[in-house]
Amino acid sequence: MEFKKNVQQQLKKAGWFPGRNVSSEFEKIEGFGLLPQHAKDFLANYGNLLIEDCKPYESEVINTLNTDPKYVKGIVWKNPMAFAENLYYIGYFYPDHYVIYTDASGAIYMIGDSYFKINDDFISGIENLLEDDWSNSLEWNPDTNEWVDEY
Repeated sequence: MEFKKNVQQQLKKAGWFPGRNVSSEFEKIEGFGLLPQHAKDFLANYGNLLIEDCKPYESEVINTLNTDPKYVKGIVWKNPMAFAENLYYIGYFYPDHYVIYTDASGAIYMIGDSYFKINDDFISGIENLLEDDWSNSLEWNPDTNEWVDEY
């Protein structure tokens, strides 16, 4: 997996290095084997890290993506909404208190008080999170059961 240079720099700052593999920390979690390959690869390489954002603007708030396995409570979530049957844990996003999931096709979701689809592409979705880029995101409208620009 290769990310944009600025995102790759944040991953290195968090402790990632080429060849890193922490899959053994996740393999013991129930359901890990059910994850799509892109999620397994991401957690094997970038799991158990606290990754700070790399916003292109000044901000007093630092967003973090925490990929620590301790936040995993059943790695597969049976989604009650109509947009994906199963969602797979990727991390925890702070300070917004959202759980980050992916689906079988690689879309990235941010789920908490609201449901957001950050991007249909896995790598771009992780980049969008860390860059605080909402340009491709959609919000779930539970009244109409569809993704909308704003709910």
